[in-house]
Parts: sequence; structure tokens; C-alpha cells
Amino acid sequence: MMKRLILLAALALTVAGCDGDDEPDPTPTQTTSTATTAPSVSPTPTVTPDGVLVVPSRVWLVEAPTGSVRTLYESADQLASHARFDGAVVEVSAGLGTPRFNFDGSTAALATTTSRCSAPGGVVTIDGRAYPGVDACGFFSPDGEWMLFEKDAGEVQVPAGFSVRSWDQWVVDVATGETTELQKGLVHCGGCDGRYGPRWSPTGQYVAFAELGGDLRRFLSEVATGSTRQIGAGSDVTLAPAWHPTEDRIVYSMGAELSGPAVYEDLGAGSKQQAPLSWPVAFDASGQYLYSPAWGPSPKADAGMTTIIDADTFDTVAELPGAAPEWLMWRTDAGAVVVGAGGPVAALQGAPGCDGTAVYAGSSTARCVDTGRFGAPNADGTFVAVAMLRGTAGHVKGPGFESLTMARYSIELMDVRTRDVRTLIPEVISWDYQAPVIRWNAEGTHFVVVAPAATGL
Repeated sequence: MMKRLILLAALALTVAGCDGDDEPDPTPTQTTSTATTAPSVSPTPTVTPDGVLVVPSRVWLVEAPTGSVRTLYESADQLASHARFDGAVVEVSAGLGTPRFNFDGSTAALATTTSRCSAPGGVVTIDGRAYPGVDACGFFSPDGEWMLFEKDAGEVQVPAGFSVRSWDQWVVDVATGETTELQKGLVHCGGCDGRYGPRWSPTGQYVAFAELGGDLRRFLSEVATGSTRQIGAGSDVTLAPAWHPTEDRIVYSMGAELSGPAVYEDLGAGSKQQAPLSWPVAFDASGQYLYSPAWGPSPKADAGMTTIIDADTFDTVAELPGAAPEWLMWRTDAGAVVVGAGGPVAALQGAPGCDGTAVYAGSSTARCVDTGRFGAPNADGTFVAVAMLRGTAGHVKGPGFESLTMARYSIELMDVRTRDVRTLIPEVISWDYQAPVIRWNAEGTHFVVVAPAATGL
């Protein structure tokens, strides 16, 4: 773990092919990618006279079929904490702003939902309309028809002997202005990290949320009716429920520990059952499959296996050595496994004999991207992008951070069909404990790279 000199801002929130052999290979083939012609990317970070490497915050856009790379965002002042796709637009979260870019690098129009809620003079306004019964701005549902908000419920004393804030969770129907109370008496932690906020279902009909302190209870609500029930306890990020990408299906842990049983609910069908997987569990990009471990904490790391099952039948599809990186659980839109027509494609860490990222493509046999620290397959499993560790950088300074040492990576791209591997971005600076963020669009044609990766402490 690196030693930090100063951290001014805390923000919380690879490659191989298939050998075609059905038997596991205990020692995956070590593969080093060969760089093609270097694409046009941002210049190398500058070095000051006293030897400090000055690294700006950057967001790159990569077109997978062509391998072309474009720098969308570069700043020496504002660290980009997040980048996401909104159709053919990339939205970057940086400081208090959210600049948006078209794929050609030009500035895109602001989203219609940008800053749609404000509270001038203490009166909450949504899309220019005042909502007197709403106490604060909050989290909108994916369809924009609902907004969660909190009402202050005073303070409660915790066993440690000090008082913390309490709140009641409410929701407002944006169209009618009608408000509904979902849960009373949620307890704050009084100052914490590693907790997660509300998680909406993709249809916006349901929302999962948790208190940050107290008993760390977790709840699931149907917003139209206000029906709320407790589904577990423990609100750490690694225990956040996972939603199906398009349907009201959810998987979660009832307990407050890892490696416990996972519960799977199809809310549309009204069914609930215990999945034959231990927590943590994630959906693949299609939502048809579940896999565990989504990362490998002890004691599951000892087994070193990722199990993939059909979400409808619970039949086992594959068991693959290795697991996704731990920090992947902080993300709600990324995965290490997809199951396509050719079978499972997975990018896993910690596989036996692979000091890097083991990439599986329709087989239990992997090839290893030596020193790969994170791999991300696209939605149909035709490409896998990998952040490969290339070495270390000395004294580094950037927007909101300064460190004695950071890591040097390159971004590699594998075409699963041809096994061709290309180096697309030859140098990317990020933390040694968290590789650059790689995020694909829904179509699987483009991905963004964010570096240095922003992380909570």
C-alpha cells in the first residue's frame, strides 16, 4: 500500500483467449501484449525541476473496433471521479460540474435532468415547480418520475455515548407532488466511509436503501404503495444489493457479513428464494446469469473460484478459478463476467499460476495477461479491456492529491474472436491499489478510462 503525503479530496463514491480445452489448465499461458502503432493520446505527464511528476486528471474514450483513442477531459485542477455513458454522450463528474462530450470530443448539450432539483430560499423546486411538502433534494428514479428525500427526525443517542442525526425516508411523485413516507427513524453514523446510498430498480418501481449507523438496517420499498420491509442489516458498500440491469429482480445478503447466503427475488413474479451462491453475488450484463464471488474475500479467496449460474434455473454454467477485484463492488455498473452465445467470458484475478488477469472465453481454460490488474469484458463478450501494471512512478502530484509513489499502467484491448491484443494507451497513472476505471457503453462499442481512479479512504 502506498504512503500518502497529502490527500486533499476523498471521493467515494489484461489479456487472453480460449484454448478450446474443457479441462482447466493449472498454469495459464502468460501472454504479453505487443503494442501496435501508438494512438494519439494526451502528452506524457510533466516533471517539475524538483523531480515531482505532475499528473492531470484524464478521461479517455476508446472505440473498440478501430482501437482509436480520444482524450475527452483533462484537468490539472479538478479530479474526475466518474464517467458514464448517456447514449452517444459521455458525462464526466468533476468537482461540482458534469461536463458532457460527444464521441467526437465536442461539447454536448446539458442533460435535461441536470440540476433539476434545487432549493432557493429553502423551497424545493423540481423542473421549475415548487414542492412545499418536500424538505430537500434527493435521488431520482431512473425514469425521473420519483424522488427520494429525507425529513429530519432529530437526534438519537448511540451506545458509544454520543448523539447522531436521525431521519425519516420519504418519496415524492414528481407528476402529482404527492409524498409518501417509506421508513421512520433511520440512524446516521455520525461520520463514516464505505456506506452506500439508495439503489433504484431499473424500472423505478422499487428502491433499496439503508441507514448508515445504529443497527445498519437495510430496506426495500415499493414506492407507489409505500410498502417497505427490512431485507437485512449492514450497509457497507460490499453489502449493497445488486439489481438486474433491466428488470425488477434483486439479489442481496440478509446478514452483515461476507460469505453468507444470498437471497434472490423476482419482484415482478412475486418469488423469493435462497440462491445456491454465497455473498457477494452479481448479475452479468444480460441479467440472465448470476456469479459469485463478485470478489474474493477470505475465506472465499482460499477456494479461488467464481461460480456462474442461470438466474432462472439455478443450474451451474461454469466454475472458473479466480475472482473479480474487491473494489469492483463499489461500482453499480461494472462486471467481470458476461455470458454470450459462445459461453462465459470472464476477466478474473488470482487464478492459479497467473500473476495478472486470467481471461476465459467459453472455456474453463484461461490465458493470462501478465501483470493485469483489472479486466472488463464488454456486454456481448467480444472484447476485453485490461489495465496492465507497467511499473511505478515516484513523487506524484495531481488535482487534489500528492503521493510518494503511484503506479504506471497501460490499457490493453483483446478481440476475443481473433485473440489479437493491442496496447491502446501506453501510459496511465493511477493508484497501486486501484487500477484505472474502465467502463463500457451498453452497445459494447466504446469504453472510457478514468485516471487516476478516484476512491474513498
